[in-house]
Amino acid sequence: MHSREMFENLQIKVEDLPNVEEVKLQPIETNYKKVMVYSWMITFTILTLVMIILYFVLDDLKKYHKNILIGLAIYLAIIVCTFLYITVAFKSRSYAIRQHDVVYKSGWLFQRIQAVPFTKIQHCSVSQNFITKKFNLANLSVYTASSQQYDITIHGLTYDQAEQLKDFIMQKNKQTHEPS
Repeated sequence: MHSREMFENLQIKVEDLPNVEEVKLQPIETNYKKVMVYSWMITFTILTLVMIILYFVLDDLKKYHKNILIGLAIYLAIIVCTFLYITVAFKSRSYAIRQHDVVYKSGWLFQRIQAVPFTKIQHCSVSQNFITKKFNLANLSVYTASSQQYDITIHGLTYDQAEQLKDFIMQKNKQTHEPS
């Protein structure tokens, strides 16, 4: 019998598919909000110092005093909006490890739910920067063979959680690729 005769491709009803919204997502560590705040504070401090230095070094800027005040007001509004965004967006970050995939939810205004099956995962890595290290936090990055838009980075895990999840995901990945 030819393999063409054995091929089946049965239709699945959309209402029979599992609903990703029903997944019990795990929130990220609350200390990650501090990491986000500190990161932006450092960024805004550097930008502010550069602007102050430019103001005092470039004498021509002083004659645009009114425009500088308008720019400063806009800059302060951007800072306030950034910290409000951090507060609101932080609450929407969550993840789940299911039997066959990794799910990560992020975003506030534009929510994004990503699910990557273990069979598509090529590599996992755990990373820290000097701020996350201070809070014993880490990021778990899950890479697929496809373009980066389908990769997942789960921010705000404890370092131990990130390492455990990496090991678990790579073990599951190895099991799914082993011949039966």
